[in-house]
Amino acid sequence: MPQAVKEIGQIAITVSDVAVALSFYRDVLGLRFLFAAGSHLAFLTDGSLRIMLSTPQGAGGGWG
Repeated sequence: MPQAVKEIGQIAITVSDVAVALSFYRDVLGLRFLFAAGSHLAFLTDGSLRIMLSTPQGAGGGWG
């Protein structure tokens, strides 16, 4: 029998604009901003859960 998930540590959310999404998750939902890695990736937290906001791979030409 499969075991139930006991804890989720991180959720990745793909967004079209990280800056806009960051404002929503930080200012509206109240998540704590951790750090950004360029303009295409940001991390927030609420207790033990971390949220990663990112643009789709290849979007914006900034992925290598």
